[in-house]
Amino acid sequence: MLACKNIPGTELSTVAEHSHSPFTGIGVAVDVILMTGLTLIVGFAVFVLEGLFSISFLFFMGQQHDTHLQ
Repeated sequence: MLACKNIPGTELSTVAEHSHSPFTGIGVAVDVILMTGLTLIVGFAVFVLEGLFSISFLFFMGQQHDTHLQ
């Protein structure tokens, strides 16, 4: 055990174990908020892109139909 304590990094793991619960609580809350925000942003971006694509697609089809009618 004494040899283990001299290895660098084991001190950090014991410190992390002592302050485990509050940091994980904060980390989990921040992670949930960040993931929710990212999901909303990505979903909104996809929604906007789909709207623009459908509008441009309908406009393009309308232009094609107009040229066919003439």
